[in-house]
Amino acid sequence: MKLTGYAEHLSVAPGESVSFMVSTEEESFAAEIVRLFHGDRRPRSPGFKQEPVGSPVNGTYPGRRQETFDGSCGLVPGLPARGPEFALSLWVFPTTLEWPTAQCLVSRAAVDGGGFSLDIEGGHLVLRTGAGAGEAAQLAVAEGLVEGRWHFVYAGVEAGGGARIEFRTLDWPVVSGSATGDLPAPAAAAGTLAIAAQLDAPDARPTAHFNGKIAAPRLYSRVLTDRERVALVQGAGTELVAREALVGAWNLGSDPARDTFADQSGHGLSGKLVNRPEAAVTDHRWDGTVDWTTRPEHYEAVFFHSDDLADAEWEEDFRWEVPADLPSGVYAAWLKAGDREDHIPIVVRPPRDRATARVGVLMPTFTYLAYANERMSEEPQGFEESGIFAAIEPDPREAELGEHPEYGRSLYDLHADGRGVSYSSARRPILNLRPDYTWWGVRAPRHLGADLYLTDWLREKGFESDTFTDHDLHFDGVALLSRYKVIVTGGHPEYWSAAMLDALQAYLDVGGRLMYLGGNGFYWVTSVDPTSPHIIEIRRGYAGVRVWESEPGEYNHATTGERGGLWRHRGRSPNALVGVGFASQGFGNTAPGYERAPDASGPIADLVFEGVTEKPFGDYGLVMDGAGGDEVDRADPAYGTPAHAIVLASTTGHDEHYQLTVEDVMMTTPGLGGPENPKVRSDVVFMETPRNGAVFSAPAISWRASLSHNGYENDVSRITENVLRAFLEVEEWPG
Repeated sequence: MKLTGYAEHLSVAPGESVSFMVSTEEESFAAEIVRLFHGDRRPRSPGFKQEPVGSPVNGTYPGRRQETFDGSCGLVPGLPARGPEFALSLWVFPTTLEWPTAQCLVSRAAVDGGGFSLDIEGGHLVLRTGAGAGEAAQLAVAEGLVEGRWHFVYAGVEAGGGARIEFRTLDWPVVSGSATGDLPAPAAAAGTLAIAAQLDAPDARPTAHFNGKIAAPRLYSRVLTDRERVALVQGAGTELVAREALVGAWNLGSDPARDTFADQSGHGLSGKLVNRPEAAVTDHRWDGTVDWTTRPEHYEAVFFHSDDLADAEWEEDFRWEVPADLPSGVYAAWLKAGDREDHIPIVVRPPRDRATARVGVLMPTFTYLAYANERMSEEPQGFEESGIFAAIEPDPREAELGEHPEYGRSLYDLHADGRGVSYSSARRPILNLRPDYTWWGVRAPRHLGADLYLTDWLREKGFESDTFTDHDLHFDGVALLSRYKVIVTGGHPEYWSAAMLDALQAYLDVGGRLMYLGGNGFYWVTSVDPTSPHIIEIRRGYAGVRVWESEPGEYNHATTGERGGLWRHRGRSPNALVGVGFASQGFGNTAPGYERAPDASGPIADLVFEGVTEKPFGDYGLVMDGAGGDEVDRADPAYGTPAHAIVLASTTGHDEHYQLTVEDVMMTTPGLGGPENPKVRSDVVFMETPRNGAVFSAPAISWRASLSHNGYENDVSRITENVLRAFLEVEEWPG
């Protein structure tokens, strides 16, 4: 990668500081702080807009290439020195037996070179021991493991060099295998045990990462007898066999919310999980329980992947001290090196104790992370055949992303073994989190770049606003929202935590006013890692529009214990919150505009439609030439839209690229597409809330992309302005 980087945080307050990490192949790079207003560079748009910000960090810096090391594992430091005899046992659930290199299940690194590793190579177990001075020997099992099944695995080496490896599947039909032979039996100095990775030295980078689940790893100071090994299998690991010989007995899933795991041997050799492997997953004893918090003893496994990434851990290149009087907004470190440039975005939120404007703009950073480094365009055939995309045109950054798998995946991608990705981190280069990134599905900006359409419009219309993020709302709660007369959402606020929903509901209950200008909002249950708040977690569950779904028994989040999936299925329907809920998605060449509802009359309708003359309105814009496209929501009393909600306008004429969302389909029948199904639509809704609060929903992701049409003089812009001015100025809604 010629030039890229990331920021320490996604938002920062005035008077605080934030680090920037940069990697480049050039000898030097230039950095300048800028404020971003508009990211779309296409000729038909208002163009890329940024303003320089004077800062001591603006200047030239030495260039260097920074490496990223992905792959998860567990590390147990402080293993005591041991004699030449040892044994280990564990339960293993492999998911990629056909793998180009060895995958290490357990290894011990010692400062004197004496150690061992138990690997899977070509689908077979291999035990390697080193006698020091770089010597190594190995013993392999001829019989192969079985992908996607639990195995009991044992390996031991006697003091005299006699070695044994064996495995046995848990369930019928039983598959087993073993090997015996002679291996060096090295004594080892104090060192570190690695689980699911190879560690060549105590301070080395883990390599040879394993894909699959591991449970109940145990290390012994002697080999186990036949009876002891049988006891481990028959007890399924519940008994601490050979207690007097136990060096360590680890419960990898002992604290799913954190990156540590406990030693049950009584020796205090607790471990640390690296790169956030997936916890709260079923182990070999699982009995069909659906909630890990009720039977944690059946969730003592951890799912490791060779492509997990929690933090790229790059070194800082410069730190920006944000001036105490800097206005809130979207900023970036503008990098230049050779013929390349890049923007690393950062939101400067308002001061932590006050607002500086009456309007607060909520940037959906949870959604940004959900889509971070999304790689679905790498296999476009399935999407082309799906019928919801008219064309797929990748941004040049997609090719660069394909060259750097180590930058991690999105929550829409699959791990190397085909399992869905549940965690996403902000601390890594995110190539599609750029102001001028164009998404391959609509051939136009999406997420940050599309949210800048709103930032630009607010400035053009003279509205002062503060900007903050999902992360800020999650941690600050209703105290943050309550400082503002009006809150305006970004265009795709799809991922919400319980804390965020609680805060928004509390804000609306006391007279707050919300403008929801987006689509598919308030949809997925999302949680934040308590030890690493730059990481979010989801579980897809078994419903909703999804590219993967959770395995049975694994619907609850590790970080919070709460049930994942759709908020609607936990009784928190977006229809009840904002009057509308997800209806459809489509990515054709055009998107429709809106027709005013025939019965949209009265004081509220008059206020919203003042000066509106277009029929229909919104059949234009920078995304698919229409305001009612991409992902859209509709009003529906069956899903919680209140009776007093007013439907002001609806889209008409969605084409076959739009199909009714799957959670609304009780039975597969003809007529689910836009031309036939009246539920495939976007409804503009006004809904009064307690104490003269209100919600205005214009629920389509492409709504914002129509704001600048005709020099910002159009009816989408006019309606948005009418509502925002009313939300700021009207004290009591007319009856």
